[in-house]
Amino acid sequence: MLEYQEKTVQEVAVCTCDRCERRMTPDDDFNWHEKLSIAYRGGFGSIFGDGCNISVDLCQQCVKETLGTWLRITPGDD
Repeated sequence: MLEYQEKTVQEVAVCTCDRCERRMTPDDDFNWHEKLSIAYRGGFGSIFGDGCNISVDLCQQCVKETLGTWLRITPGDD
């Protein structure tokens, strides 16, 4: 016999680009799936501060405009 319990789950409904403020939703397939979200905690001696939380959310256009020079883009495996 299986027994169940209630479970509350949160999901991201909107992501706003921190650079251009574009609002992206799951219904916006192209931008939603190509957004970049980075979140991590700075370690000992981090230039951001020991133990500080660092995060950024960017739309695909802002990723290209800000990081494009350093991105290595190669064809995917089909």
